[in-house]
Amino acid sequence: MSLTIRQYRPADQEAVVKLHVDGLSQFQASIGDPMLDQDIHHIEAVYLHHDGEFLVGVLDS
Repeated sequence: MSLTIRQYRPADQEAVVKLHVDGLSQFQASIGDPMLDQDIHHIEAVYLHHDGEFLVGVLDS
């Protein structure tokens, strides 16, 4: 197995959102205001286009 860390790509969107929602659900967690979750739906605009970074880990078997 190998783990690759790379910058987010638009093709990652569905998997990133699923992981985010699953992670919150697993612990019955909520950040409260659903509007605060909007960054996860606009990763490029919020992070990448503002000198930020959003990394994705890809696990290959």
